[in-house]
Order: sequence, then C-alpha cells, then structure tokens
Amino acid sequence: MTRWTSDAACTELVHEKARTVPEHVHEAPYFCLLLGGTYREWSAARDLTYRPMTLTYHPPGLAHADEIGRGGARFFMVELGASWLPQIAALGATHEHLTELHDTDALWTALRLQRTLAGGDDDDRDTCAGPLLHELVSHAAPAPALGTRAPAWLESAERTLRRRFAEPLDLASVAAENGVHPGHLARAFRRFRRRTVGAFVMHLRLRDACRRLSETDAPLAHIAVQSGFADQSHLTRALSARLGETPGRYRRALDPAG
Repeated sequence: MTRWTSDAACTELVHEKARTVPEHVHEAPYFCLLLGGTYREWSAARDLTYRPMTLTYHPPGLAHADEIGRGGARFFMVELGASWLPQIAALGATHEHLTELHDTDALWTALRLQRTLAGGDDDDRDTCAGPLLHELVSHAAPAPALGTRAPAWLESAERTLRRRFAEPLDLASVAAENGVHPGHLARAFRRFRRRTVGAFVMHLRLRDACRRLSETDAPLAHIAVQSGFADQSHLTRALSARLGETPGRYRRALDPAG
C-alpha cells in the first residue's frame, strides 16, 4: 500500500517468497527500512545483508540488485519526489552509495513516519508526516553535530511556529525564515523540545480551539478553521482523541449554567 504525502511515496511492501531481483535503477532517492524477514542488497560499492530494523539510503540513479530471503520480507520504503532534491543538495556532502544508516535517530524517525501513516486521521497524518519527512531527509548526509545546548536559532523558530500555527504547516518556509535547513530544524526541535514539530503545532491548534470555545460563542466550524484545522470534523476528531470528548460537549462543560 502506498500513501503520498508531501511529495513522497511511502509504501509498505511485502514479498511473500524468496526471489532475486536483477540489477535495476531507481531514478528517485529513497529510504528502505526492513520491518521483517531477511534481505540482501548489493551495488558496485556495497554488499549489505539486512536484518529487521535495518535502514538504508539510496541516492538517485543507484544501480543495485536484491535478494529476498527464504520466508519473504516486509519493507517500508520512502521514495522522494523532485521537490526534495534541492533540500538534499543543500545538505552538502550526501551519501553517494548504498548506505546503512546506523544513526539511531534515523531509524526511529523512519519508524515514527511508518506508524503515523499507518493509522490515525488523514489531516493529522499530513500535519505530522511532513516534519518527519524533513527529519528523515536530513539523514541523506552525515549528521551535523548538534552539541549539548539548543542552537540559538531554535527559540526563534519556535516563535515562528507559535505565530503561524494556524497556517498549513510548511516547515521549509519556517526553516528559511530562520536561516536553517528544514531537516536540521526538525531534528533539533525533537531533541531539545522533546516532541516533534507536528506534535507541537497540533498542541498549539488544540489549545487555541479550546480557548475560543471558552471565550466566544462562535460556531464550531468557524473555530476549527481559525485554529488551523481543515474543518469542524477534523477538530472534533483531534479533540476527541486528546480529551475523549467533542468540542460541543467541551463547551457545554465550561458553562456553569449547564
């Protein structure tokens, strides 16, 4: 099954039987995570035998061959569209060959993306998947040193998110406003703020909606859009998932007159 989000094709692929795939080329760069089974892959410069939870990056145009192990294999693949190429180029010295990503952050980012796309609400998936993709793409190059203290630009980026939370989340423009690569912003935010950018923006939207429910008599549909949700149904699903009650019920609970 393939889900398209933020110009990336995210696919859960299952091979039920052992097979060998002759040498071939993917024109687009992609990440490949083995979720289960066994798998071997080789190119001119690399020969890798995967175990579950092995994550690799493939640069565009890489010729390689595959061998699915006995019993088959299950993958999560993220193939990047053309709009991602400038961001990859901006990273500088990216991986030029088939590369296993040993950085634990890369693995868990790929897993979070897989689980985000596997369940939940379509609108919520888009909000959360975009920043995760930016973070994953940053691993197309060796990781920069983040140090032990939050970079000076992170506070400014957080202020930008607080100011623009009701807009469609565009991490690339937030990063550009603060002079940093979007992948580095996503990684630093998660490390030093202990949550993803998508989760932070959802928090801000829900808080704003609850404030409006408390302070105004505005229609629910109006509050939803003003707080950054796609529509009233999106707000209802998000608040119900967080609090276990609908916006209407939440508003009525705030009214002492009942």
